[in-house]
Amino acid sequence: DILTALYVLARLNTAHQSVQRNHWVTKRWKIYRKFGNLCIISALPIDWVIYAVGGSYQECLWFRAFKLLFCYHVFSTSVAGSCPKHLTLVLQSVAVMHICCCFWYYIGVQYKNWDEAH
Repeated sequence: DILTALYVLARLNTAHQSVQRNHWVTKRWKIYRKFGNLCIISALPIDWVIYAVGGSYQECLWFRAFKLLFCYHVFSTSVAGSCPKHLTLVLQSVAVMHICCCFWYYIGVQYKNWDEAH
């Protein structure tokens, strides 16, 4: 969590080169607009706050999904320009399958509790 927050802070304080005008973008709101809300939400320790307040482990896992999506976003944007297209497709497919498997595992773990809830 600390490394994610440090990465986001560094990323939001780093200028990038504009593709359209071929100049450096240094204004913070334009840098923020490029990276979006997912950056900020993933840096916040929402899952730890929910756990400290007394939330269940499953609730914390759902709020940890923002960090997983952020990792996927960073991975897909950084790999997309440096790898061949087939390798990028394979790596992104593996990442999506991992997310689906995590969701499927969660459903399997919660299946025994469904009869008690209804």
